[in-house]
Amino acid sequence: MPSVGLQISTFLSVLLPCALLVGCFSSIGIALTIFNYVAEKNLNMMGNAAACAAVCWLAFLYVVDFHLRTRAFQAVCGVIQIAICIAAAVLKGVAYPWTPGLLCLVSTVLFIGFLRVSVFRRDRGTSGKTFFSACAISYASTSLCSGVVWAVWIFVADKKWNSSTKIWLVGKHQPLYDTVWKSGKLIYDTHCATGVDLSKLTPAMNALQQAAIKKACLRASSVWTFEWGVPFVCAVVCLIAAGFCFVFARTATRVETSDANAAVASLQRVLKGCVLTVVLMIGFMWSSVQVAGAAVKLSAAMFALGCATISATVGWVCLEVDFSVLRQMTTQGRMASNIFKIMRNDWVRAMMIFGLNAFIPIMASLDIIRQKQRQTLASWREEQTDDDHYDKFTPNGRRLVNELSLWNWGSILTKVDLFGELFLAVTIGTKVTYMSFSWLNDVLAATGIDFYIISVMVFFIGIVMFLIPIVPGTAVYLFSGVVLGKLSSDPGGPGFAIGVVLACAWSSLAKHIACVGQYMMGYAAGKSLKVQQMVGVDQVPTRAAEQILKTKGFSVGKVCILVAGPDFPTSMLCGILRINIPWMLVGTTPVILVSIIPQCLVGAILTQDGEGILGMISTAVTGVAAAVQAAATMLYAYRIMKVVDTDGAKLAEWREEHAAVAELTKKEEAFVACYREASKWDNMSNGQKFVLLGSAVGLIFSGLALTGDTMIMDTPYFLRKFSITDKIEKPWDEGGLDNRPWTLVIDPYGYMILGLSVISVCMHITFNCWMNRTAQAMLAKGEIPQDYLEQKDKANRASESLMTSNMYGSHSASEHVNL
Repeated sequence: MPSVGLQISTFLSVLLPCALLVGCFSSIGIALTIFNYVAEKNLNMMGNAAACAAVCWLAFLYVVDFHLRTRAFQAVCGVIQIAICIAAAVLKGVAYPWTPGLLCLVSTVLFIGFLRVSVFRRDRGTSGKTFFSACAISYASTSLCSGVVWAVWIFVADKKWNSSTKIWLVGKHQPLYDTVWKSGKLIYDTHCATGVDLSKLTPAMNALQQAAIKKACLRASSVWTFEWGVPFVCAVVCLIAAGFCFVFARTATRVETSDANAAVASLQRVLKGCVLTVVLMIGFMWSSVQVAGAAVKLSAAMFALGCATISATVGWVCLEVDFSVLRQMTTQGRMASNIFKIMRNDWVRAMMIFGLNAFIPIMASLDIIRQKQRQTLASWREEQTDDDHYDKFTPNGRRLVNELSLWNWGSILTKVDLFGELFLAVTIGTKVTYMSFSWLNDVLAATGIDFYIISVMVFFIGIVMFLIPIVPGTAVYLFSGVVLGKLSSDPGGPGFAIGVVLACAWSSLAKHIACVGQYMMGYAAGKSLKVQQMVGVDQVPTRAAEQILKTKGFSVGKVCILVAGPDFPTSMLCGILRINIPWMLVGTTPVILVSIIPQCLVGAILTQDGEGILGMISTAVTGVAAAVQAAATMLYAYRIMKVVDTDGAKLAEWREEHAAVAELTKKEEAFVACYREASKWDNMSNGQKFVLLGSAVGLIFSGLALTGDTMIMDTPYFLRKFSITDKIEKPWDEGGLDNRPWTLVIDPYGYMILGLSVISVCMHITFNCWMNRTAQAMLAKGEIPQDYLEQKDKANRASESLMTSNMYGSHSASEHVNL
């Protein structure tokens, strides 16, 4: 059981920020006064300055070694940091009403982390189980308190969500309505109430003014809606945090066992769970991109949740895992070995570089400044060696730099380029897909053709769109729901229910037919040895996926791969691996329940009145579908890991059908070795380094800009926000494109980002061609890397030894496989 001091400390660390949130930023407290004051004084720009000051102060604390300073210094600087962050959140509250809530809830995590690393540390006798159990109790208690306070306020003060509560909230926020529209004051009943026709106002307003008023009304309503629901949000988030702490406590029990062998075995299971959690969140973030056309705000929230969960998981591993046991684990068990191989893979490192992007040079610069600051301290100079004193990096920074210097940066940055190109293709392709579907929706609706004929046309359009690699299946399902849901509800239509049923039926049939078409493309491509080599048909992970896919019936792993995998690549892989078509279709069928029905329903609902219960149903269904998709991604990753762990030796055995692929790989070994050697950072010329680094930086910057534009910024600067139900002919402020599709790209910044992307892609292609010529020149001159020749000689001697041993029968079959 947690001690009294631990329980009180964690409880206060959670309760105080949540009490501040409920007391200052909800309708129960003084939020009305705070937000009205901010709106009256128009303090948004001061909020930007405060946010920059908060970031700069945080960098200052890092540079001056905040964690090594006296308690008094830490207390004063911590209070200043909190005050600046609160000021920034308050001043930006009208533009982003969720920022105060986010700040307070994140503060609880920071306070908990501070207690763990400074007070209740593992080396001082506080086990992970005890600490996180106390955190779970604290979060659960705070959740209960927040929920009770909210319920009492709702029922005692009669503030249930109804028309009278809305009138009360609107009346209290009149100063907000006076300033939220730049061109004048707004009156809720005249400008913002449901059913108001702005075109009939006097004096008359044009379409752009009407759109601006609607946008201002929406911003004002989001402020007082958030205020009303803050205690409930706080209760839910704290409950989720309590669940995470409970899981961490149970996991820590396995990690902290005293028996060495048991500790290693437990840590293997824990790390496998952490890897699966990261895979789940990556799937969640991928799903958030797919649902952006149906629910932009939900998409941003899902993306943020994925980032937060990955950060929490990695942070827990850094705090709680004994790295001596981690090093010991590398020599025990195939699963542990595979996990470490994955972590050291250039693809994983490239993904990390692409994700961290700008933080890497920023942290490197801060570390250099930190070292300069340390070098001015006499007490520090006495404790350091000459090497540490004159180094431009701190000791921790130097260890990291030394580790990074061992990486093959030519290979990693090339893969960073590929990630950037994939991200840009998906982001821009999704926008173009939704714009195309919006146009098709208008064309079909304007034809006046019979509803059932249009439904057949939707079916054939779906098949064609499925066969375009970049079009996600979610967009096709939404399109079917939007078109048939809208037309079935029009006068003379068969009814909303019939439209939804037909949308689901035609989408399901189109999906299965398209799977066969994609399979045949893969079957044809699979005749090429180069394609087989690229897919890795002779590699253990691909063979593990093949073993799962060839299972008959509805096995969990097979269904998860076929349902959660990207539509086009998954079906093509089935064709390359020659999977049985009927069993492939059987395994794909659950997609009807997981994705087709929910997304068709959401598309149909989007054509109805988006307010009230229908809007809530649409968001909920979209969120559930995305969560199921992410869970399926985690399950198929788990199944592949399990198969590799149990059948890895068997899957690695020689197969006659892959002899040609192995021979091709053998022929290219020398060239690959030369290419790998030429692409090492130290071996590249300055021109090659410039081209490669320039392409990576350009693609990372473009991806970062588009991510912020889509997920964070209220007003886009590069690509206009456009969903599948928007109309191309409507003005920009109403979500349209002003009848000019090319204005999807905002002039001039959008064209600048696209131009930078195109230049970066050209630089990537140039680098690849350059390195190919360099490697071919090395091969022609016989400048083959020495390590490759040594490995080849070792392999030849092992082969000769194996042949000799087989002649005398001195080796077992398992030794044969190992050799």
